[in-house]
Parts: sequence; structure tokens; C-alpha cells
Amino acid sequence: MMSAALMPLLHPCVRSLPPLVLVANKVYRLHYRHHHVASRACVCVGQHEDFLIDALSLREHIQLLNRPLTNPAIVKIMHGSDDDVPWLQRDFPLYIVHLFDSKHAASLLGLGGLSLSWLVGEYCGVTVTADDKQRFQRADWRMRPLDADMIAYARSDTRYLPGLYRLLSRQLGPDRLRQVFEMGRKSCLRCWQAHQLPSNFMHDVNFRNGYVEYTREHSIEFSPLQRHVTLRLYQWRDQLARRLDEGIAYVCPKRVLCAAAHHLATTRAVLDPLIAEHLHRTSE
Repeated sequence: MMSAALMPLLHPCVRSLPPLVLVANKVYRLHYRHHHVASRACVCVGQHEDFLIDALSLREHIQLLNRPLTNPAIVKIMHGSDDDVPWLQRDFPLYIVHLFDSKHAASLLGLGGLSLSWLVGEYCGVTVTADDKQRFQRADWRMRPLDADMIAYARSDTRYLPGLYRLLSRQLGPDRLRQVFEMGRKSCLRCWQAHQLPSNFMHDVNFRNGYVEYTREHSIEFSPLQRHVTLRLYQWRDQLARRLDEGIAYVCPKRVLCAAAHHLATTRAVLDPLIAEHLHRTSE
């Protein structure tokens, strides 16, 4: 039965559901919903029912889920585990053993689509609109309470996975099914590594791409002083993100950081208008 420590983690909408049996079942479905730049929000798990676990409350207890998630006797069903596996390690940490990824199965079968929405539409006859998908994927999953639409969308992430597992397993056959589990094993072996701040921001390929994009857009080259300010701002952003336990893009997106260095923003009077402009752009 579910540990009492995990009960507060359940969203109020599902606390009245039957107790979650952590080990007894042979199939366990899982999806992680988080804020697209700040991370950590909620985990949706299910066996016979869907449970939406509030990962912001009593975060230290969520590691109890490692008991079923690392049990090799239980199949864990996910879609797009290449991202979720390292994110779950990074944020809690949670680990996965014995994984079936429906995206891997779709790829091996050469199906017409790899997304979960395509598979659900093709095999389950359920349509997910592009607008809903984009809206919920970019939603702030840290907000509390979650509204009814967000709760329904989060729970739908796992609802169709057992059916897809059964249908795709039959279509794969024994040999290709073993290949999918082998692909899942390799995904589970991926380890998240903490971001190491390089001595020069140009050594960070993700930031370098943003820097190149910004300088091309404005047809400029940064002076040595501007590059020095960029490095100092880059270091400041990393330190602040670690202190706040937030994503670096949430603290200061690449565009704002480059704009601040471009204008040699060393005071709030210069920096605040740049942040306001960014907020205006993202709200449009």
C-alpha cells in the first residue's frame, strides 16, 4: 500500500482514489510534467488508476517511488524517456529500471508518427489538438492549485500508455520487443551530470549559439569589454540559478543576457528595461 509519507504528494483531486499499490502490479506507467525553463512540478503515475503527484510538496519523500521504479519485475511504460529519465534523476532523484518506451517502439516499427498524440490518435482514436499540446507543454506546472484542464491533460499523459504497450507489443513480435526493451535499458543507463560552468561562455555550445544569433541579428561584433561583461553576467546567472534552485533560462534568458552585455548594463536602471522588453515579447 502507499506510504503515509506519499499521501500529501497526491493532488487533492485524486487523494480519494484507492491506495496506490507500489509493487504488486506488473505494469507501471509514468510521465513527468515540469515548467519548460524552471523544472520540477508534478509526476503522473498509474497502474489501474492515474495519480497526479505534487512534486513541489514534501519533495524529500518522492524518492519512495524508487521502490517500484527500480523493481525489474515491473514494466515501466513511458513515451519520450530520453528527456524524462535524466530530468527525473536531476530533480529528485528518481531512477528507472525495465523500461518500455512507446516512442522507441514506434520508431522501430517505422510508423507514420512518433509523438504520443499521433499514437493515441492512431491506436486509441483520441485527438489532441496542436493548440492544446503547445499550450500545456509550455504551461507553468509549478502553479498551485492546478486548474482542471491542466489536471486532465497531465493525467492523460499516462492514461493510454498501457493500451499502447499491449498493441505495440503484439505488432512488434518477440524479437523486436526485445530490441525495444534493450533501447529502454540504454536510456535508463543515461546519467544526468551537473552543469559545469566553463571558464569562457563561448565554451558553452548552447550559449554560444544564442550569442552568435544575437550578434548576427544586430549585425555587430562585441568589443573585448562587452565580451568581458558577457562572461561576468553568464557567471552571475549561473550562481543565482543555483542559489534559487531554478533553471538558468528562468533566471535570465540568453537574449536578455546578450542584450545586457551589448548595452554594458551594470546597473538596474539599464537592466530593468531589457527585462521588461523580454517579458513583453514572451507574452505576445
